[in-house]
Amino acid sequence: MQTEMNREVLLNRRMPGLPGIGSTAFSLEISSIYDTLDNSLTDIVWVNPHFMNALSFTTGSNRCTLKSIIIGMMGNVAKNSGGFTVSIYDASGPGRGPGDSMAMPLIGSNNPTSGSNEYYGEIELDPHRTYWVVARVAKGGGTYGWITGSDSPIGSDIGCTENFTFQREWLKPDSSARLNLKVNVVDYVMDSKPKIHMDFGIRSKRTTTQPMHLRVT
Repeated sequence: MQTEMNREVLLNRRMPGLPGIGSTAFSLEISSIYDTLDNSLTDIVWVNPHFMNALSFTTGSNRCTLKSIIIGMMGNVAKNSGGFTVSIYDASGPGRGPGDSMAMPLIGSNNPTSGSNEYYGEIELDPHRTYWVVARVAKGGGTYGWITGSDSPIGSDIGCTENFTFQREWLKPDSSARLNLKVNVVDYVMDSKPKIHMDFGIRSKRTTTQPMHLRVT
């Protein structure tokens, strides 16, 4: 259900990559473009100092900004803990696997617990592009179980992959199983006929006037 918070309309903000005339009115809507978080547990892949694992997702037709990634974990199963990180990569690697360039490490717990763990980052995502969510653990860190399932995702991808001992080559993407993942983004939605409301403020007893505000709905 949409709320005023997740449908906030701004004025005088240009949408990246779109032509305009000075200012363009558009809505910002928070939505999920990929979701396998509720998949039934069929297996677990390990993320530790020797194994990286990754799951892909493909954006739709709208330009959007990543808000957060939620991953379903079994928590730390080793005595040593910490060192867990989540990052976003493009799909420029061999076989459309994770590329060499990392877009951004996401902000979240380095010692995730069992259940849903959310990681935050603000990254511009291009339309119709595939990205990889890569989980790894630094040397000396723990061992974590990332839940996998076989249900079809909400959204599209090219599968998941793994990398042993941080080699350059990732395994060929496999779409027979999918890691538990949810991708939340902020969509840019153009307002076809915006209505502008003008609020001239209220004059106070001190004869000062609050600034005029423009609000688009």
